[in-house]
Amino acid sequence: MRITTQIAVGYGVFAAVMASLPWLPFSRPLLSAVALVTGLLLGLLATLLVRSTLTERVRLVRNATRELLEENQSTPLVIGGTDEVAGLADDLNALGRKWNEARSAKERFFSHAAHELKAPVAGMQESVQMLMDRVHGPLTSTQKRLLDIHRRACKRLAILVDSISDLHRLEAGTLTLDLNKEDLGALMHASVAEYRSRDRPVEIRVELPESPLIVEFDRLRISRAIGHLLVNATKCAPANSVVRLAAVFLPSASPALQRRLSPGMGKPGGFVLVSVTDRGPGVPDPDKERIFENFRQGKGDKYQKGIGVGLPFCRAVVAAHHGSVWVEDNPGGGSIFSFILPAGEQPATAQALPISHPAAAS
Repeated sequence: MRITTQIAVGYGVFAAVMASLPWLPFSRPLLSAVALVTGLLLGLLATLLVRSTLTERVRLVRNATRELLEENQSTPLVIGGTDEVAGLADDLNALGRKWNEARSAKERFFSHAAHELKAPVAGMQESVQMLMDRVHGPLTSTQKRLLDIHRRACKRLAILVDSISDLHRLEAGTLTLDLNKEDLGALMHASVAEYRSRDRPVEIRVELPESPLIVEFDRLRISRAIGHLLVNATKCAPANSVVRLAAVFLPSASPALQRRLSPGMGKPGGFVLVSVTDRGPGVPDPDKERIFENFRQGKGDKYQKGIGVGLPFCRAVVAAHHGSVWVEDNPGGGSIFSFILPAGEQPATAQALPISHPAAAS
């Protein structure tokens, strides 16, 4: 801005000097007019350049402010100068650092809280189970019902505590997976029986091929990942609707699915694609990535509120299996949460159940 102004002033002074020289073959009024017009034009050009530069700097500050509001600021905003715009950029960067510090403190708190809660929750579960086993005498039907409610609540709390703890260990690289080759379809049926909600009238329908789906996986963690997806879907699904849990064997990845594959997946003998489909409100495009970040949630009253652990846990566990997880729109309304794992050697008769899935289509 200073250079542009100096150029304009310099040209104005030059034109004025030229107009004052007596030997020029032009009339001094004409030269004065030329100098005036030249100065005005150069001044206008300088103003336009200054405005363009200022507009660009303000645009950068505005974009950084929007990223901060959406909790997506990844790099500091760099704007040179010492004016008010540069000062505003420095203030935004300081605010972003404070936000990151607060977020890190929250993650540390949840990690420590999960560690401290493990023993009390285990004690609660053991006590309830002893009462239900009638160790201390018979139970009435009302007592059985209340203890069953208490047992399920303790189980949900234990799953949450274990997920927070495992998430922290996965991100730190200190969790060793217990990998075994098993039928993923059998685990899906067991997960439905374990995580089916009795609080909402939502049907969970399992769709599998006739042949087993052989995958090497950690049974406990993958079951919990499927459970989180089912709980998320049943919370969002309308009453009396159907949530579909489906799996399909894919000998190769379609072009649409290639971009979903993890770089560490390599070239397995095929893939197993698992999807959970609901008819809920869906996930807006800006939230399709952020809901998988730690302690992040979709915005708006249409979402069931939690602490934002289930989906990050799913992503971390699936990534530890060299897989990928994502969400996309359900063409019929709602969402499709999917994850893909590298498959082991399948039985010769393995055939995929034909299901409609946007990412699996060629």
